[in-house]
Amino acid sequence: MANKTKNIPLGGHTYRLRKLGVDEGSHIFMRMMGAIIEARSKLAHQSTDEPTEEESKKLTDEERAKVLVGLSFMNGFSFEDAKFARHQALLAVDRVETLATGEVCIQIMLTDGRWSPTPDGWPDLEEDAATRQELVVEALTFSIAPFFSKAGAKS
Repeated sequence: MANKTKNIPLGGHTYRLRKLGVDEGSHIFMRMMGAIIEARSKLAHQSTDEPTEEESKKLTDEERAKVLVGLSFMNGFSFEDAKFARHQALLAVDRVETLATGEVCIQIMLTDGRWSPTPDGWPDLEEDAATRQELVVEALTFSIAPFFSKAGAKS
C-alpha cells in the first residue's frame, strides 16, 4: 500500500504532505490531463518544454507527475482550475514542529482558506509565494504520481 504521508525538508523546516482526497485528487488529475491536451492542440505548431516520448519513458512516476503539474500551471489551467488545485494542495500540507514531547503536525491552511498562525522562524506563507508554490507542486506531485504507476500497470 502506498504511503499516505511524506515529509519534505524545505528552507530548513520540515513539512508533511498528505494525499489529497480521492475525489479532489482525481478531479485535479483529470483537469490537468484535459488542460495539457487542450494546450497541446493550441500549440501544436510550436515547440514546448514537454519531454519527448523517449525522455518520458525514462522518467519516474514522480518525475512524470511533476512535469504534468508544471505544464498544467504554465500552459493549461484556467485561473479557477489553478486556484482550486492550489487550495486543495495547501490543505494537504502540515508544518512539522518538534516539541519536547515529540513531533506535532499543524495544518498550514484552514479549510476556509485562512492561514494557520505562523510561529517565529517559519516562513509566512501568505507572503512567501516561492515557498508556497513549491509546497503546492510537491503536494500535487505526491498525490498524482500514483496515477502513473496505476496506468502503467494496466498497459
